[in-house]
Amino acid sequence: MHTFAPRRLFALLLTAPLAAQQGNELVFVGTSGSGSSDPYFLVAADTGALVETAPRTESDNNRGAVWADQGANLYLASAPGVAPGSQPRIARASWNGASTTWSTFHQTPGASYGIGLDQARRRLWTLTGTAPNTRELRCIDADPTSPSYGQQLAQTGVLSGAAHERWSLSASGNYAAVAHTMLSTLGCLDVVNLDPSSPTYLQNVAPVIAGGGAGMGAAISNDDQYAYLLCSPPAIVVYHIPTATVLDFNPGVAGQQNFTLPFGSSVSMALSGDRSFAVVTGIGNGGWAARVNFDYTTPANTALSVYLPGQLPNCYGVSISPDDTRVALTTTPTIGTPNLLLLDAASGAILQRTELPGASSVTFTAWQRAPQFATYSRYGQGCAGSLGTPTLGGANGSKPVLGGAFVVEVGNLPLGIGLILFGESRSALGGLPLPLDLGLAGMPGCTLLASPDVNVLVASSGPTGSVTWNIPPSPSNFGARFYTQAFALDPPANAAGFVVSNGAAGQLGY
Repeated sequence: MHTFAPRRLFALLLTAPLAAQQGNELVFVGTSGSGSSDPYFLVAADTGALVETAPRTESDNNRGAVWADQGANLYLASAPGVAPGSQPRIARASWNGASTTWSTFHQTPGASYGIGLDQARRRLWTLTGTAPNTRELRCIDADPTSPSYGQQLAQTGVLSGAAHERWSLSASGNYAAVAHTMLSTLGCLDVVNLDPSSPTYLQNVAPVIAGGGAGMGAAISNDDQYAYLLCSPPAIVVYHIPTATVLDFNPGVAGQQNFTLPFGSSVSMALSGDRSFAVVTGIGNGGWAARVNFDYTTPANTALSVYLPGQLPNCYGVSISPDDTRVALTTTPTIGTPNLLLLDAASGAILQRTELPGASSVTFTAWQRAPQFATYSRYGQGCAGSLGTPTLGGANGSKPVLGGAFVVEVGNLPLGIGLILFGESRSALGGLPLPLDLGLAGMPGCTLLASPDVNVLVASSGPTGSVTWNIPPSPSNFGARFYTQAFALDPPANAAGFVVSNGAAGQLGY
């Protein structure tokens, strides 16, 4: 747990404000093929607000992105474009809660197709090479505290000979599923062991033979049990890694029966964290997206539901939120502005729609996974006075975002005057335990819920007052926790002349 001392807290309260995004995790959108430095977009997932966008050489011809370090760093894979300075590389965008700072993280020998994060080992993997049939998986040190940060640690040598573009890394970092862009009898999906402790490290442990067209997408379940291949013409191959078998979705028909999708050309696939469903997208038939609900016990019961039929022109990019409840889709209409759509994963209902001006081909999205969200939530009970029980909370849902102006609001102030206590603890005040009964202090029925390390005056002309905490963007404050409670001046209420609100616990983040 991160905490901060009263003096440090007091300094934070007096720091000048900076503009910042208020809200939930970000969704990155990458573009390609516009003929110049392609723009990137950062969108607030909870509001759909466009937080940041710009054309940059680092984001030119984007081929995948992944967030790391609790949402503080975004890494981008790219192919060389036509813009001056465009080159094959892994770029890094460091997010401080208000804006990004860009740099080249690792130079690659050719186009980088896709990028994955081994979070436990703090390593990045990308698929790169000088030609489509010479691409291999390359491992890069992604630990910012390491002396070899940004340097190559390992590389496979088993993929050359077939063209590869689409691949996926398992959450454990132990396996990669790599699709062949053109299928053959030699196998269309390679499963590569990336566990350094394994005797088959860097080896292709499960080439899968399957009919179909080009390999358009790949995935591996978080439990390392299943590998998935999206083909075009649209079909999904599901391979059980421990038993080296392929699921048969129609056992009544001879031969391997993959799960077919009744649409035109497929483009992308994303798998939920619990592997219960996948979302697939395509550009055929005007564009489409569909959810596939897997039944691993009886594969024939696997079901398909279509998202927004006829409303997703040229649907390229897809990703699923960290909690599996929302889906990010990108559409690129022939005429008009591309869009990012955030959907309810279960129903397909549109939650947010964001226009992406200046984009020509919107190809990849990435949710800010495992960020340290800014939170502020109530706890405990206050005590009633002459205007009822005082209330304490964030004004209009305000949250303590690094670099932002956090507004704490107190309601039911009989005289418009009160104090807000900011403290580092909700469990102890010196040698006294919290909560603490305030009856002996002349406030029967009232309870102290937070340590009063810093007291800030609230004064207003009405029954509602507020205090603004201007939080600097310093990474050293990342994840710090604090506790608050309000005291309302109310002379008729009791001998002390004060009543108290509920408590509220906060955490600094993005």
